Amino acid sequence: MEVNTDNIFNYIKGSLDHLIMAFSTNKHISKKEALDTEAGPLIIKELRERGYSVISVNELHDFNESLDRSKLNKQVIEIMNTYYETIKEIAGG
Repeated sequence: MEVNTDNIFNYIKGSLDHLIMAFSTNKHISKKEALDTEAGPLIIKELRERGYSVISVNELHDFNESLDRSKLNKQVIEIMNTYYETIKEIAGG
């Protein structure tokens, strides 16, 4: 018997919507803020504990800001900024 993975994934997406809404309601914050500060970090933590590599938008942003404060030469910073933009694009953000 074949398991319908599309249905399972749709269930996960619906559960994620419910989780975001619950955080939004309980903490009186927007759905975006609930995803960014509550649900997202929780999901990232769970994926990492299962051995899946994930980098959050906030971590990517922190990396980019650290480049701005670093004492690397200008060419290295330009290359790293290019990497940052490419990773951000690939990640959909």
